[in-house]
Amino acid sequence: MSKRIFVYGTGVNAVRYLQEVKQDRNIKVVGILDRYHLSGQMQGVPIVSWGDIQPGSGERIVIAANPKYFKEIYVRILPYAVANGLEIYTTCNQNLIAYFGLQARIRGKIHSMDEGTIQGIIQNAEVISFDIFDTLLVRRVLNPVDIFKLVEIKARRIGIDVKDFYKVRREAELVVNGKDIHSIYQEIKNISELSEREKNILLNLEIETESEMITPRQYVKKMFDECIAKGKTVVLSSDMYLTARLLEKLLTDKGIIGYKRLYVSCEQGVSKVGGLLQRVKDDFPGCKVVHVGDDWDADIKAAVAAGMNPVYIAKAYDLALATPLGSCVGHIKNIVDSIMVGEIICKLFDNPFTKDLSVEHLEIFAKLCLLPIVVQYMYLLNKCVNEKQYQAVLFIARDGYFFKNCYDVLREADIVHGPDSKYILCSRKLAIRTGMQDEEDIQEIMDIYEMSEHDIHTEGIFGVLWNRGMDAQLFYTEVLEHSRKTRAGYLKYLGKMGVELDKAYLYCELDGQGTGYYWINRLFEQDMDSLYLIRQHVRERYDRIQMPTAYIHLKPGGYSSLLEHVAILEMIFTSPGLSALDVDSEGKIVFAKETRTASQIKLIERIQTILIEQTKSFFETIPIENAMMSPSVAERLFEISSEIKLSGECEKLTEASLFDEVIEISLPAFT
Repeated sequence: MSKRIFVYGTGVNAVRYLQEVKQDRNIKVVGILDRYHLSGQMQGVPIVSWGDIQPGSGERIVIAANPKYFKEIYVRILPYAVANGLEIYTTCNQNLIAYFGLQARIRGKIHSMDEGTIQGIIQNAEVISFDIFDTLLVRRVLNPVDIFKLVEIKARRIGIDVKDFYKVRREAELVVNGKDIHSIYQEIKNISELSEREKNILLNLEIETESEMITPRQYVKKMFDECIAKGKTVVLSSDMYLTARLLEKLLTDKGIIGYKRLYVSCEQGVSKVGGLLQRVKDDFPGCKVVHVGDDWDADIKAAVAAGMNPVYIAKAYDLALATPLGSCVGHIKNIVDSIMVGEIICKLFDNPFTKDLSVEHLEIFAKLCLLPIVVQYMYLLNKCVNEKQYQAVLFIARDGYFFKNCYDVLREADIVHGPDSKYILCSRKLAIRTGMQDEEDIQEIMDIYEMSEHDIHTEGIFGVLWNRGMDAQLFYTEVLEHSRKTRAGYLKYLGKMGVELDKAYLYCELDGQGTGYYWINRLFEQDMDSLYLIRQHVRERYDRIQMPTAYIHLKPGGYSSLLEHVAILEMIFTSPGLSALDVDSEGKIVFAKETRTASQIKLIERIQTILIEQTKSFFETIPIENAMMSPSVAERLFEISSEIKLSGECEKLTEASLFDEVIEISLPAFT
C-alpha cells in the first residue's frame, strides 16, 4: 500500500521533490501545503489548507524547502501536524520530530532582551520606528487570512457569493506582488467576474472587517505613547497592502496618534527586507534609530542591515505555542475556532514577557474556558428551533438556568428566532420519583445506583426508607405510592408553569445519560426532542430517542475532557436559587438547604453576566448560523481550566462548590 504524504512548500525544492517521488510507487502525494499559496495545484497535486485535512488522510508531511528554514517551518506546522496525526520529515527522509522534539521553539532567546534593556535602548535613541501588525496592533484571529473568511460570510449575507473567497483573495495578493489593496481587488474582479459594484462592496467589507478585528497591543502601545510623550521622533513602517491613507484612519481609530511619518511597502515599492527600513534610516541622517518589531527577518535582521538598533517583541502567537494553548492551534479548522483562540491569545499574551498561563480576571477565564461551550450550545439550540416548531423550550434546573437567560437575551436581540422559554425546576431525584410506574422501574434505578431494598440510600432516591418490618413487596408498594403522589403534585406544578402535556417541546440539559429526560418524558403525550452539550450513551433504555441533539455524543468507554470536569460547568451554569428535591401534593416545590456561601453565589452571578454579554458580542461578529466550532478545540480550551494559574479575582473559583441532590452533599467544583 502506498504511503500517503503531504508536501510542504511550493518553491523550486518542492517542484524538484515532486518530480522525484512521481517515480516512487510506494509514495502517493495527496496534497501540498504552503504558508502563502492556498489553492491551485503543482505537478498535478492540489494545494490544500490545514482546514481541508482530516485526521487519517495521510501518514506524514515532508518539508520541501531550503534546509536553513527547516526549524522555522517545523515549529510553525508542528501543532497542525500533531493534531492531524502526521509525522514531519525532510526530503532526505529525516524524522524531524525525533530530531527537534515536541517542544522546539524558533528563538531560544525569546526573552533574552529584558524590559530594562529595551527601555535603555529606546532611551538612548532619537528616532523610534515601530512595526505595525503583530507589534503595535494585533488581529483577534489566529491567521490574517481569517479576516477574508469573515468577509466571505458578510458578503454572502448580502447576496455576493465568492466560493472560498479567502483563497481567491490570497492568490490575488500574490499575483499583484506587493501592490496595494485596490490592485488586489481589481485582480479579484478579473478572477471572479465581479461587477464594479460588487468589487467595491467586497473591498469596503474587508476594510471594515479589518478594523473590527484589530486591537492595540497595549504593552507596545504604552511604549509608543511614552516615546511620544518624551519628545522622541516616532515613525511607523509596515509591509502592507493597505495604503497610507487607509492605515492612517485605522491607526487613528485605535488611538495610535502622534507619529511623524508612515512608511508603507505598497506605496514605497519595497519591503522592509528589500530596503524600506534603509529608507527610514536614510531619512534621519546622523540620528540613532531603533526599530521595534516581531518578525526576525523583516524586522530584526533588516533593521541590523539598515544600521538600526533592533528591539525584538515576540508575537503573542509564538508565546502561546509554548503554553497549553499550543495544543489547541493544530485543531483549528474554521473561522470560529480561529476567533476563539485568537482573541484569548491577544488577551493573555499582550505582554511579550509573559512566561506562563496565568489568569487574573474573570472576563479572561470566561472567554478562554467557558465562552466556547456557551456559543456551541446556543448554536445547536438555534439550529433546533429553526428546524422544527416547538410550543416552548424547556430549560431544566439546575444547569438550564443560565442557558435560559442567555436564550432570552439572544432572542430579544434578534439573534435567535425561536419560541418562548420556560425554566422548569427539577432534579434527577425528582424526575425519577415522578416517572416510576412499576417494580421494573424501581429495580432499574437500584441497579444504576448499585443498591438494594435494604440500602439506607433508598430514602434519598425514592423518598421511602426500608425498615425491618418490610419485605421487598411492601417496599415496592410504598415506593410506587410515593411516586404516584409526587407525580400528581409535579403535574400540578407543570400546569402552573403553563406546560401543556399534549404539545411539542424541546428539552434542554447540559449533560447526562438521559436519566432526567427519560423519566420526565413519561409525563408527556408525545416524546420531547432533547438537546445536550454532552450526551452519554450508556443505557439503551435511556436512548429511546436514538439521536438526541448534542455537541458531543459520548459512547460507552469514550472520553471527553468536558465530562471529566463537568462539575465546573454545572457549578457555573447553575441557578443561584435552591436545588429542587421534591414536590408536595399542591404542586409546590420542596427545596434543599443552601450549602453555598453568599460570596460563591455572587461569583456565579457575575460569571453568568459576563458570559451572556460575551456570547451576545460574539454573535454580533459571527452570525449564529455560522458559529459551529470544532469539538476538539472547544474541549481543549476548556481542559486548560485545570492547567492555568488562577490569580486575582479568579482565585475565588477554587472555593466554589456544587450541591449533589442525590446524595445531598456539597462537592468542590475544582478538584
